[in-house]
Amino acid sequence: MKQADCIIIGGGIAGIQAAIQLGRYKHGIIVIDSAQGRSSIAKAYHNILGWPDGVSGKQLRALGRQHAEKFGVEFLDDTVTSLEKSRTSFLSKQKMTGNIKQK
Repeated sequence: MKQADCIIIGGGIAGIQAAIQLGRYKHGIIVIDSAQGRSSIAKAYHNILGWPDGVSGKQLRALGRQHAEKFGVEFLDDTVTSLEKSRTSFLSKQKMTGNIKQK
């Protein structure tokens, strides 16, 4: 069973930004993303710093993912089916990649 300091469910803009920040501080991060969110289909985001003419969700996600991976963040292309809480951790179950335990 995989383990991580933090499991982020959803690899949209907010999830990727959280992964980048936590990854910078050397935490073990796994992002589970089904690629079904709004940012996967958005043709353009406007008023984003550094993108005066806008940027597509697909491009922004791809660049963010590359950025996060430089800090050791792991991405799983999967769907979370359940999340269980114990006294000291969480257990995430996915359709295809098995279980992940948050340390």
